[in-house]
Amino acid sequence: MASTDQGIEAGHGHIADVIAAPRRRRVGTLYSHFVAFLKLLLPMIAAALMLIVVIWPEMTSRDEGFRIGVADISVEDAKNLRMVSPRYMNIDKDGQPYVLSADETTQASGDDQLLQLKRPKADITLKDGTWIVLNAEFGNYYREDKLLDLYGAVNLYQDEGYEFHTTRAHFDLNTGGASGQEAVQGQGPFGTVESEGFRILDSGNAILFTGRSRMVIFSGAEKRD
Repeated sequence: MASTDQGIEAGHGHIADVIAAPRRRRVGTLYSHFVAFLKLLLPMIAAALMLIVVIWPEMTSRDEGFRIGVADISVEDAKNLRMVSPRYMNIDKDGQPYVLSADETTQASGDDQLLQLKRPKADITLKDGTWIVLNAEFGNYYREDKLLDLYGAVNLYQDEGYEFHTTRAHFDLNTGGASGQEAVQGQGPFGTVESEGFRILDSGNAILFTGRSRMVIFSGAEKRD
């Protein structure tokens, strides 16, 4: 009886080995394939990382480097001469120096005497040492005649504390004269003034307010000689 049982057990063990053998072969085959796959994959990953290390700095620095593009230039821009931050210095008939500058100037094709100015500014130094500053949104400067037409927000400042504001004015940089036919608001140590126009004579030594005018004189304002 014992020998029979042992034979049965041995038979069962032999059957289990027969069943497990194909499974072990499949596991071994899958493991071999997995190892072979890793041997192929790992070098590819290493190569990709090296490529990223080399290329990435070049990609991130493109925006800061030199780039060539196509400028959007119109036909009119190509015909005209344009200059950024021009500065023009000269003297008037009395030898008083002035400097005319702007954010941008454009010289129309075929007219080298007319300059169109964007945000023009004129600094004038008078013989007595005082100065006048003019600025505006836009202007036209006629170089040969030394005439300056300002429009937009036109402002005039004088170093003794006077200032005037209007929307359009004409200045003769050679004689120091100026005029305007638009409403003017001004103020200074004497008080305030409003008028329909103005004229500046004798390089700023005399100012006439034209049209309907209104002046308010401050109490205690010093009388000018």
